[in-house]
Amino acid sequence: MRLEELCDAFLEDWPNAAFGPGHIVLDDYNLDYTSIEWCRRLTVASLTGDTQLISGEDVEMLGELRFYEDHSRAELVATRIFLTGLLKLPREEG
Repeated sequence: MRLEELCDAFLEDWPNAAFGPGHIVLDDYNLDYTSIEWCRRLTVASLTGDTQLISGEDVEMLGELRFYEDHSRAELVATRIFLTGLLKLPREEG
């Protein structure tokens, strides 16, 4: 299964996640390791409030977005788990 298809399958269960801290991976298909790790850290910061995991600009953005408060904890945890799993998958060459 292609990484895009995995993202689509995840969004079938968690459609609001397309607008959360993982959106550039889940909805925009930026599937490089750097983008996935950035979204994973943003998700963890959203869950924990630990802004040491992210840059100053990201902290400011999170403040403006109020730490994705309109997303459930369950969705954020599922997003973190999904993104962590994506980091472990090999990339297709092409």
